[in-house]
Amino acid sequence: MKIKAFFTAIILTLSLVIVADVKAFELPNYGVPNVKYGWEQEYLDEGYSQEELYYLAGIVTLTKRNRGGENISAHDRYDLNRILRDKEELGTWKDVAWYYFVDYEKLEYFVRERKVRDGLITREEIKAQEEAEEAEKNKWKKRIFLYVGSNKAIVNDTEKIIDEENPDTVVFTENDRSYVPVRFLSEEYGGKVDWNEETQTVSISFEDRDISLTVGKPEIIVNGEPVENDVAPILKNDRVFLPLRACVNAIGRYVMYNSGLIVVDENLDMDWEMKNMEFVKGFSKERFK
Repeated sequence: MKIKAFFTAIILTLSLVIVADVKAFELPNYGVPNVKYGWEQEYLDEGYSQEELYYLAGIVTLTKRNRGGENISAHDRYDLNRILRDKEELGTWKDVAWYYFVDYEKLEYFVRERKVRDGLITREEIKAQEEAEEAEKNKWKKRIFLYVGSNKAIVNDTEKIIDEENPDTVVFTENDRSYVPVRFLSEEYGGKVDWNEETQTVSISFEDRDISLTVGKPEIIVNGEPVENDVAPILKNDRVFLPLRACVNAIGRYVMYNSGLIVVDENLDMDWEMKNMEFVKGFSKERFK
């Protein structure tokens, strides 16, 4: 009987160890933990918003691999305060999440679900927000990215050579003006371009516009009306170039420029982020090499 009891004890012990090991290796549940907000009032009194507390709770919870829905207790205050300090230094909650190796999409899900639970937002409103975010992402796909000195462009988030027949065609600067190839921009937006070698004239049929410009003449004819331009089109490497702004104005588009990076857009609504274009969507100089 003693031997039987001994082996039974060993089997039970091994079972417990195995179960513990299995639990230790279980993937974390990134659903919405039952984090009680008994600690929140103190932070609200200090001026933090409910939104900030959602993120704070999410980062603590996800960082600790979802502790089975445990409450955030007093001994977690050090973590809470440390995250808030990092928020002040890092700037955005996305930066804080990355700093703590938290998946930002999971964190956003956590925050949205907390808002639904607390009646601050509905599922329908979440869907509308997601559709608006998707539309915002698609705005980038309508933009053409160029870089001074590069023969590459990024269109619809795809890299391409500006001129396959003449790879030496690049955006360049001369007399403090950035020059872009007329044919490339016009055709990328659906225009038809013709070249008259004898008269050195480019004709563009584009949407509701008929555009004509001649090398050496500082004017552009749009629907029969002359538009004065202080710099004439030039011919370089058998390609016609116009100053950037004159070119996009002729085809009815808008442009932003920053430190060599050029963005041509169908819309006037350029985000504030465009002022820091070196950091926008990874469109840095390296991508144009």
